[in-house]
Amino acid sequence: MNVGKRIIMFGGWVVGETEKEVKASATNELYIISMTEKDIQFFKQEGKGDIPLKRSCHTACVLSADRMFIFGGYYDNVVRLNDVCILHLTGADFVWKRPPSHPVPLNPPKNEPSPIGGPEPRADCSSCLLGNKVYIFGGYGGIHYQRKNFNDLYAFDLEKYDWTKIEYENVAPEPRSGHIIFPYSNNSLYLLGGWSNELQFKGLIKFDLETRNWGNPELELDASTWNFSGVLVNAIPNKKYFLFGGMTGDFDEGKERKVGAYTRRSLYIDLEPSHFNWYNIEIEEPASSDDRPIERSRTAAFYDDRFFRLVIFGGWSNKWLGDAYGLNVGKIVGPDYAISSMDPDKGQLSGGTLVNIKGIGFNEGDSMLVRFISGKQYAEAPATYVSPDELTCVTPSFEHIGPKEVEVKLLKVSYDLSITSCRFSFFKNTRAIRSVAFGPGIGDKCLADSDAEFLIQARNEDGDSRTSGRDTFEVRAWAV
Repeated sequence: MNVGKRIIMFGGWVVGETEKEVKASATNELYIISMTEKDIQFFKQEGKGDIPLKRSCHTACVLSADRMFIFGGYYDNVVRLNDVCILHLTGADFVWKRPPSHPVPLNPPKNEPSPIGGPEPRADCSSCLLGNKVYIFGGYGGIHYQRKNFNDLYAFDLEKYDWTKIEYENVAPEPRSGHIIFPYSNNSLYLLGGWSNELQFKGLIKFDLETRNWGNPELELDASTWNFSGVLVNAIPNKKYFLFGGMTGDFDEGKERKVGAYTRRSLYIDLEPSHFNWYNIEIEEPASSDDRPIERSRTAAFYDDRFFRLVIFGGWSNKWLGDAYGLNVGKIVGPDYAISSMDPDKGQLSGGTLVNIKGIGFNEGDSMLVRFISGKQYAEAPATYVSPDELTCVTPSFEHIGPKEVEVKLLKVSYDLSITSCRFSFFKNTRAIRSVAFGPGIGDKCLADSDAEFLIQARNEDGDSRTSGRDTFEVRAWAV
């Protein structure tokens, strides 16, 4: 997970080889991931403090630039957990802290109920941060010898360090595990996918935290999907939620549950209401099959904002995997700045028009360029910083390309073009010698020291009348 500027990996299944068999067991190891454009390295860290029990298939979320929350998971094949532990990054130290008043978990654990009113032991649940609370939905587990899926929703208060079970006002979604939840606004969550012993799911369902009502599915995947990976990216101007891999299938109700098919499907949701939909990620065919991941489920995924890519590590595909792949999604996510409008939106072909640019993500000291694009041709002009949401620039000459409407994007040195754009029209320069002035102000009836009004029809070098204003004329008067 991206915790501030560091990428943290905790727990999971570790495969240990013996002479007779290969066994997998849970771990509580902690790693820092370091990446270049083509390489990835894992550096094991020695945690301090209340080090959590070993676990896999737990849920985790980032609380701040220096804190990460973990809950639940499998201790082994039959024992699940329901404890909370928070990792604090303090300088070079990695310190685990159990929340105040939370008891020390048994070691080994025994599928016991929570002594502080928290969720029952479970794995394959999902969590997300919204405000000062972590929300946890569903999962698979139960106390003692139970084996069941859940459809409950709990909130963990990060100030009081206590649990609250959310009571629904209408019918809840079916119990499930292997799903995801993520925040959508200040008062709602989305639930996607998952499965149970009887059913599989593909709908995206909204939960309103104020009314405590579940909505009907707003979008659906093309097939039921579970044990997939999801990453929320704070893209500009709209957040994106990326999905990768998992298991897919639709099985007849009442019949034996099958394993399903692995997938390596990559897609995303644009969370802007006017664009709210699924979008497949178009992936170029690699030169070698080794440059593309095999189908898998239960993979770890995170967003690498340095190289604008979705990174996956490991997972299950009839065996535990230890490979890593990156997918550049820069054209979808874009850099951390955007253009929203510019005024004026027209200017002469020879350039020299001062324009004000509105947007977000501007920083004083950044070297920003404004690119005016027509197909594969373009011209650029340096931008001048005004404020975090405003720039100015003087338009460049477009005479080598010609008069036309163009697309305008922003570019910071060593970064990608903004994914948002505006339109700007270059028109042929107005020629005074071709323009026409008329009206009472140029007749012989004018009086000295009195206002004189007249009109100018601006025309370009071809004698065509201009259809927009903003020309500046110098008017000279002679006594005759």
